[in-house]
Order: sequence, then C-alpha cells, then structure tokens
Amino acid sequence: MADMHVAVVDNVVPVVENVPVVDKAWLDLNLVLLYELDISNNLFSGSFPNVVLSLPSLKFLDIRFNNFKGKVPSGLYDLKLDALFINNNNFQFSLPKNFGNSPVSVVVLANNKINGCFPESIAKMKKTLNELIISNSNLVGCLPPEIELQAY
Repeated sequence: MADMHVAVVDNVVPVVENVPVVDKAWLDLNLVLLYELDISNNLFSGSFPNVVLSLPSLKFLDIRFNNFKGKVPSGLYDLKLDALFINNNNFQFSLPKNFGNSPVSVVVLANNKINGCFPESIAKMKKTLNELIISNSNLVGCLPPEIELQAY
C-alpha cells in the first residue's frame, strides 16, 4: 500500500450542523498512513478538528487561515509532529504543561488568543525547535528559566 501524502481541500464551505466537515467526513476513513495534512486557507469553522489527534503517522499539520475557534486540545502536543501551523484562526487557549512534548522544528501560533505563560516543558524542544512564531497572539506572561536563553 502506498503512503498517503497530502490532503488539501480548497474553496469549500465546510460546515454541516456546526461540525467541521474535517471531523464529520473523515471519521470512518482509515488514514493511518497520512503524514501530511494541509487544509489551510479555507472557510473551515467550528472547533479544533479533533480527528487529527487520531492520525498516528501525522508529521505535518497546517490548519492556518480558517475560522476555527475555541480551545486547542493538549493532546496535539503529544503528537510527533515536525511542523505545526495553527495560526490565523480564532483559537483561545493557554499553552498546556505538555506543550514541549512535541519534537516540532516549526510552530506557528500567531494571530490567535493565547494567555498564560510558556510552560517549563518548552525546554524539551531545545534540540528540535528552530522557529516559534507567536506574534499578535496577546501572549503575556513569563518565559521559564528552563529555556536558557543565550546571547550570541
């Protein structure tokens, strides 16, 4: 069986009974080999598409530039992702304690409403994280000493 590579959905009005089509249409699919999901730049709305939490091979998640709202599930950060783009939605959340569990190299959370502090677990990302973009996210708070910022 060949690996599934990319699922891209463009120019779709995806709300059915206030449930994102992403969840409703994909619940019965067997997507165990899907490693890249890009549904960016659409009109998806509703809550975070929890179906992504059940994709065991997922490495790249891009749901940016949609109208998702509410909380981002903490289980997202337990996935073994390489890249995470959830920017430019209407999410309102705090970074959970397990935020640093993900081995991502790129995390883009910009243009959402994030509150609280970075959790201590962010220090676990120091070997893999190359880029963290949080601009225009109302994040105020503290940076834990565990991140060991160094001047160059």
